[in-house]
Amino acid sequence: MRKNFFSIWLRPFLVVLFVLMGIIALGAIGDRCLLLTGHLDNSLYRLLLPPAVEVPGLLGMSVEFLAAIVGIAITVASILVQLSATRYSSRVIDLFIEDRVNLAVYCLLIVTPLYGVWLAYIGGNLLYPTTHLILFKGLTMFSIMVMMPYFNYLFHFLRPENIVHRIQGSVRLKHLTRAPSPPQLDRLQNNLIGSVTQLSDVVSNSISNSDMHLALLSIGSLKSLAADYCLVKSEAPSAWFNVPPRTFLGFEEISLLRLARDRTWVEMHCLKQFELILILSLNRFREISAAIAHRTRDLGMLSLTRGDEKAVELTVLFFNTYLRHAINAFDIRTMFHTFYHYRLLAEGCLNQQWRELLKKIAWYFKYYGQECERRGVSFAMEIAAYDLRVLVEQAYLVYPAVVDDLLIVFLDVDHAPDTESEKSQRGVRKNQAILAAFFLAHGEQALARRIFDDMQHEDCERMASIARELEPLTSQDFWEIQERGSNFYYFPPENMPHLQEFFSWFQRREAAAVSL
Repeated sequence: MRKNFFSIWLRPFLVVLFVLMGIIALGAIGDRCLLLTGHLDNSLYRLLLPPAVEVPGLLGMSVEFLAAIVGIAITVASILVQLSATRYSSRVIDLFIEDRVNLAVYCLLIVTPLYGVWLAYIGGNLLYPTTHLILFKGLTMFSIMVMMPYFNYLFHFLRPENIVHRIQGSVRLKHLTRAPSPPQLDRLQNNLIGSVTQLSDVVSNSISNSDMHLALLSIGSLKSLAADYCLVKSEAPSAWFNVPPRTFLGFEEISLLRLARDRTWVEMHCLKQFELILILSLNRFREISAAIAHRTRDLGMLSLTRGDEKAVELTVLFFNTYLRHAINAFDIRTMFHTFYHYRLLAEGCLNQQWRELLKKIAWYFKYYGQECERRGVSFAMEIAAYDLRVLVEQAYLVYPAVVDDLLIVFLDVDHAPDTESEKSQRGVRKNQAILAAFFLAHGEQALARRIFDDMQHEDCERMASIARELEPLTSQDFWEIQERGSNFYYFPPENMPHLQEFFSWFQRREAAAVSL
């Protein structure tokens, strides 16, 4: 309570008082200097001042005029700030109050009429001509002249993108590396939590107002804030990782203890905001869901490069959560984007350090692909199969040691219980055939045979029709506009002979069966 009294009441009062006393002291010093040098009766000096008899009336008119200007400035600013706070975030009010330009302008507009009132009351006791009148005249003219630039500054200040940048810039993460005291640490935590939440509020309000540009900009700022934190996380003191009270109100005590142990409460807070935004965008704004998946992948990749195992695992859990929300909402477009960025994150795990996590991600792809099939979300299993196939190909090129583990999962994608969707099965088989051609092109006949063994019970006519469907796909780009831009069933033309070789195995099997 005492701190609030100082910051809300006492500090502004003292600022105005000290500035007013400083101006009065400046006027007195000016008079003293002119008196000592004999320039007080200078004709030019008198030319700048009105006749002594007119001073009281001019002071009164000037004070009234300044009071009107102050009223206009406060009215315009309060209306604009309130509208911006309602439309975007309540943080706008805090930013406005904390901004030094706003404080300087309002200090000028308040001190100048107070100075005029002071002159009006004690004017009879001052020398004439006096420096005080010149100072007041100059301050009055400056107050009038500064109004137009100030309103221009105010409109610029309240532009949505500038609000977003100011919220992001208000978090002083570099202070974490300077051994902050416990009170400073609490302020940093509260500031970070508030800024992340307020950026999320801006996105939510922008979605409600269909302002996609601002929503995407805010998502980018939220990601940048989290990325900046990742860069200084290793230098933060141990006390920083204690979960601040009332940050995760719906979490059980054991979950909070796990966040403190894993040092991931900041990542959790940021990614929870991403999750809330994703839920708002489901089946409504595909650009938002794509941006959420993309920015989550960026944070995961940054954690990968810094070796933050717990943060990477948390990112994986959120990707799984995004897929679950998309499945529940039957939002195939969100799955489309999420699987893509999830796979790019998995490609970053193609080394020995992340081998076990990579195997888990592959299993998650299979699980959610099959879950989509069980829920009747068509085409989602094909998306999962395509991304798994690309992941296996990249693993072969970058980290061959994990290919066997990934291939086992990939061949099991279409073995979902209680599902018999011919369309999805054909999509999975196409991806498996393309992968077999990839292996044959690299001289890995044994791996291609494993795929054939998994498909050997397929009807020969069905496989022939799949082969005919793959032959015309000669363009790497899909023939419609879509975010990925890739054709799921495209493969390099030089692999066509190997694909034909793979399908010929089914014909040989059929011929051998007939001969028997």
